[in-house]
Amino acid sequence: MSVKSVKIDNLALGGCTQGDEELSYLVCHVAMLWRKLLNERVRALGINGMERRTLVAVADYPGATQIQIARLLDVEPQNLGRALDDLMAQGFLEKRVDPADRRARCLFVTIKGKKLLKRIHELNCALKPGILTGLAETEHRKIAQHLGSMRSNLQALLGKTD
Repeated sequence: MSVKSVKIDNLALGGCTQGDEELSYLVCHVAMLWRKLLNERVRALGINGMERRTLVAVADYPGATQIQIARLLDVEPQNLGRALDDLMAQGFLEKRVDPADRRARCLFVTIKGKKLLKRIHELNCALKPGILTGLAETEHRKIAQHLGSMRSNLQALLGKTD
């Protein structure tokens, strides 16, 4: 099924225009499709989409706990457990005792995991020309700038900095 555009008719948008609704849908849909395409590609590396997202999150927040990574990924900690177990079994992640709280375990990417992250990054970069076909380089930068501003605004509204 292919969705090219969204038409919203006769909705009480409460201060939003139809274009605002379409923008939020399009941003979410583009992110979902990009993630889906990348997840298909990383399967060749022996990991699934949840493992990819988990590995990237731990790389971005070294020393975070399972609960912190779960909050970042917006999943339940127990649902993250399998991805963590699989990544640790493959040698991509490791848990270390938190020196401030010996009961807590902190997550870190291993050297092997860093090599996998490099390959994931390369796969993602290889997708960009096809995804951004028809857009000039200046438009790429402008879109990234606008999305960065939107992310900052949303983080402020959520009271977070992740």
